[in-house]
Amino acid sequence: RAAEGATGIRPAFILAILDRESALGQNVGRCKYNQVNSVTGKPAMHPTRDLPYILDLTGRLGIRPETLFVSCANSDGPYGGAMGPAQFIPSTWKLYEERLSALTNSRPPSPWNNGHAMFATGLYLKDAGALSNEKAAAAKYYCGSRWNRNWVCLNVYGAAVVRKAASFQEDIDLLKNASA
Repeated sequence: RAAEGATGIRPAFILAILDRESALGQNVGRCKYNQVNSVTGKPAMHPTRDLPYILDLTGRLGIRPETLFVSCANSDGPYGGAMGPAQFIPSTWKLYEERLSALTNSRPPSPWNNGHAMFATGLYLKDAGALSNEKAAAAKYYCGSRWNRNWVCLNVYGAAVVRKAASFQEDIDLLKNASA
């Protein structure tokens, strides 16, 4: 509800994204930040765009980066490196760091903190236009600027998120009515 208050994005939609991205934080990746893919020979994380920032961020958080897991690269792109329940890549988290600090009163906010991840997801979805088109915003969350060039982004990922959000909304409405 706090993330909704700050961003206008309904909780069911935030939960649906987090469910799709990390099973609500249960699967935050299986690779180490510096792990090299044995097939592609590429590191899990983009070496110039993301690696310097994750080392800076973990240092400021007081976390040893080798203790954390990030997403592995998959067929959707040459790099992984997405962090925490919201599965932001480090360079995207960096774009939201100041706004998240203002909302969470944490300097720096942590992508591995569930509350911070909910705020980050809400901010990203708001910026992606979720207030007027949730399916397109979900596609942008998954595919970034390529969201409308790939049928899977909108019609598989985006559609699945919208369906899951409807299911979460039914549960939320049921709980509201039960407590009224």
